[in-house]
Amino acid sequence: MSDQPDCPPIVLCGLSEPHPAFLLAWELVAGEWWAWVAWIRERRGQPYRHVVSVHSESVRPIEAPVACRSVPRRVRGTDGVVRPWPPSARPGSWCRLRLIVLCVIYS
Repeated sequence: MSDQPDCPPIVLCGLSEPHPAFLLAWELVAGEWWAWVAWIRERRGQPYRHVVSVHSESVRPIEAPVACRSVPRRVRGTDGVVRPWPPSARPGSWCRLRLIVLCVIYS
């Protein structure tokens, strides 16, 4: 067992000018996948944490697929309640998740 704490995987976020971000969670909203990501920005010379929800198309992996296994996946219902994504539907790797995401986006 390592003494190193868990850290969210690093991804590239953005379509025109990608920048590194931490992938915090995947969320299925009305049939589309969104990613919650965080990065540090600067405002008036001071760093601050920027946390946003972005469409899955704008997120690209940097780390190995195994790094994304522990990223939470959840579903936002039509009633507005956020629930865990069923464990039976959890993909084992980034590639499978991206395939599912692309199928959802283009179906």
